[in-house]
Amino acid sequence: MGQGSRVTSYDQIARDLFEANLTPEGARTCALHNFNHDSAACEHKWLLWHEEVKQAAELLLEPARRVVRNQCYEPCLKAGFFAALYSPHMHGLVTRIEGTRPAHGAMPCQFDRTCLRLASNVDGDRYDNCPSVHAAQWLDVPQGFDTASLLWMETGAVLVDHGYEHCRYVLADSQGPYRCSMCLKSMSGKGIVDVCRVTEMDGKPSLHFAPVQATLGCLLVLNLANMLDEKLPT
Repeated sequence: MGQGSRVTSYDQIARDLFEANLTPEGARTCALHNFNHDSAACEHKWLLWHEEVKQAAELLLEPARRVVRNQCYEPCLKAGFFAALYSPHMHGLVTRIEGTRPAHGAMPCQFDRTCLRLASNVDGDRYDNCPSVHAAQWLDVPQGFDTASLLWMETGAVLVDHGYEHCRYVLADSQGPYRCSMCLKSMSGKGIVDVCRVTEMDGKPSLHFAPVQATLGCLLVLNLANMLDEKLPT
């Protein structure tokens, strides 16, 4: 399969999956091919501002690096994610950096240092047993800004091998599409068009750009394919 163009629309991939014209694995392959194409186009769109975005990324990485350094993030036992909005017209971040945390007065998400979501066997792109507000969901578009001109930036530190003796926080990678449909829909509802996920390589910021709607389309296909996989006889 060539890398120069999209295969088809995400909704057609989903339709072909349901009509058994594509296997779950075939649907995943097509969706990720589209996503890689859409991400490359988005990266080119922001090419002029890459150096400025990297400077903003350094600010965003500070709290994530602190979580890794301290091996602790009290608001959430699974991960500490941090997000802000960047404006090319202001040459930097135009919101404060927000982190994943429960709202004031929310039901506790930790019982005896156990994550409620994990304890109730909810995982993947499901957050119905998680009372935390994700980092991106805290963000408000500043008054006077064109939402389509803003870039949603996010990074994080995730706990790997959670529940085992030697689990550790590490910086989240940026491979594949953004994994939370809830945040994608929240930002889309605010009018944000693109997302830049930040990690680091050799101690320097590494950027991954993608359109929000393309990411959501890809993620939905991946979720559908995984669900169908679970229902197929072994």
